[in-house]
Amino acid sequence: MVHLPRKTTGKEIAAQWDGRDSLGRLQMILDKRDLFWSLGLITKSELEMVMAMPESGVEYIINREDQPFFTSVNLKQDLDVQSHREKLLAALRAAFL
Repeated sequence: MVHLPRKTTGKEIAAQWDGRDSLGRLQMILDKRDLFWSLGLITKSELEMVMAMPESGVEYIINREDQPFFTSVNLKQDLDVQSHREKLLAALRAAFL
């Protein structure tokens, strides 16, 4: 019997983003940074800034800023209201397939 890859629906992909808090979303981006960078969702300078900060500083900024760290991805918004939602959806599909 041949097993085909499981097809992931858009709702399941959105749940991977929407089901996380801001820190979880940031961690996902950092874990898959090459993917998010190659799609133009984050820049090298944004990534370097986040990586250079202590965890307490990251948490402080996420709690205080409306759109912390990245200009193309808002860590506080669900997938359906992202300005670059198609690129973000493509990144999530690639990350979770």
